[in-house]
Amino acid sequence: MGPWRIIAVMDNPVERRFADAVETYSRKSRDEIDVHFRWRDQTLQGPVKTHDFSSRVVDRNTGAVWKMNLFPLLRARYVVLAVDSHYRWAAVGHPSRRFGWVLAREAHLDEEKYRDLMGVFAEQGYDTRRFVRVPQP
Repeated sequence: MGPWRIIAVMDNPVERRFADAVETYSRKSRDEIDVHFRWRDQTLQGPVKTHDFSSRVVDRNTGAVWKMNLFPLLRARYVVLAVDSHYRWAAVGHPSRRFGWVLAREAHLDEEKYRDLMGVFAEQGYDTRRFVRVPQP
């Protein structure tokens, strides 16, 4: 739980405009999680925007599969592909392999760790050439 900075995303029309993007997770119950998403539009000086949504852990055994309720009638499954044992970074993907995210607690991620996470995505069949960095302060 807590804040996670979005370090990189697989390029898509919605997320390519993000800068200073942070998702903050708050446990609502054992399986339910509230998500507060904050970002700036295009640049680190852009206006701050926010969106609140909820999620649900659907794989209780591993905790790695979540169903995100992004908007009314728009739900998506997220799969945690890798996470640091101290929760400093994570690789999250979508089962379609068209969406993926690199998350970290800090605004910057060590370049070697970033390459390692790209290897995790590649092993799972994601096109790592589509990942773009999200500007962070």
